[in-house]
Amino acid sequence: DICDRITSPGAAVEDDRPVVVAFGAAMFSSCSRGHCPGPVKGVRRALRERGVEMYDVNEDYTSQLCNCCHGKVVPMYSQGGGMAIHGVRRCLSATCMRKTLNRDVNAALNILYIFTVETLQGDRPRVFTRKYQTELARAAVAFSTARLRAVDNKITTADGAKAKKLRFFFSTAADLALLKEVANLRPYAAGGGNKGQLFETVATNMSECFNAALTDRLLSYGEVLRNQVTKRRCHRPAAPPANAAATPADTTTEKAAPTGKAESTPAAVTPTPTDTPVPQTRQLVRTSGKSSGNQNVTIASYFEFQMQYREEEKVQQARMLQIKRAKIKRATSRWTKELEFKKANAAAEETK
Repeated sequence: DICDRITSPGAAVEDDRPVVVAFGAAMFSSCSRGHCPGPVKGVRRALRERGVEMYDVNEDYTSQLCNCCHGKVVPMYSQGGGMAIHGVRRCLSATCMRKTLNRDVNAALNILYIFTVETLQGDRPRVFTRKYQTELARAAVAFSTARLRAVDNKITTADGAKAKKLRFFFSTAADLALLKEVANLRPYAAGGGNKGQLFETVATNMSECFNAALTDRLLSYGEVLRNQVTKRRCHRPAAPPANAAATPADTTTEKAAPTGKAESTPAAVTPTPTDTPVPQTRQLVRTSGKSSGNQNVTIASYFEFQMQYREEEKVQQARMLQIKRAKIKRATSRWTKELEFKKANAAAEETK
């Protein structure tokens, strides 16, 4: 039946040129995966009896390269990823847009392409030669080795001076993860020494920084002010000395320390004019007088600070939303252009 289809009048070209059949040079048969081998020898014998001209083609790399872009094809796996699907390949190049191929049909198209090029030009296509594929594989290995970094060189002491150096390489993902961890730990490392000392220094600095950050997080500026307001009178800072200028405008500035503790320093300050605006800062202004007056001033300062802080937060959130909208707009435009480009390529391929 196969031979009759090949030699039928409808299969020949219009100018009555003879039909030429190109066969892969591999003459072995295989019964792998429970499938019967193709009757290649019987078909060749039947075609020879019918006077059909046959041509043997070296089928190296015909099932490994895509018939469109001549890139490497990879097997497809089942949904679980544990077993490869028999006879199905996928091209991962951007030109073919991850199209799925029948392995045998892909190999037949490559054999036809090799036969056409060898007939017209006399030479095998360079991409299907063993020399080119070997050079390509070596270049890929060299490029991957250059990207990977040797983490540690260990010399075995069993054979003394003749010991071989053992190189350990990370993959690209592992190398990037290691680089990220090193970048995170770099601010905590200081000085030199062996690995143990460096690790101890990093651990000490990280613990100190973490404890300070934890203190700042647990004891905020608002909590410091609240503690000062609700603190008993006997636990408050001492009153200014008697030799200081006793004026109604005597103030003591009190600022929260980085660790959440407040330190107060008494000072004689000149009276502030009523026309001069008082800058809104994180400093707490306390006036001498009754305890209720001090509490009211402290609470007013705290609420003013909270209102100013919320206004700044609103402005910052508006800026962040504007930046995110601009990023989303750029990403949408980029993906739209890429989709249009892929559609144009697909239309061009269909036209070909």
